[in-house]
Amino acid sequence: KTLSGDTTLTFSNTAIGMVKDLVITGDHALTLPAGSTVAGTYDGTVSNLIQVVVTGASTYWYSISQPQ
Repeated sequence: KTLSGDTTLTFSNTAIGMVKDLVITGDHALTLPAGSTVAGTYDGTVSNLIQVVVTGASTYWYSISQPQ
């Protein structure tokens, strides 16, 4: 997904243990649902791989990385 403006993501129909990988770029603010970022920060000037792990009911862990 390429952001064309500030974006807030929402998740639905999640299940504990579910893992989703998102590739997001765009130099705009990105807001993720409440959760814990376990690694990295979003950098809108490059592509970001954001891995989302559902750890509980509406509970998420995020790992964010960029290409080296």
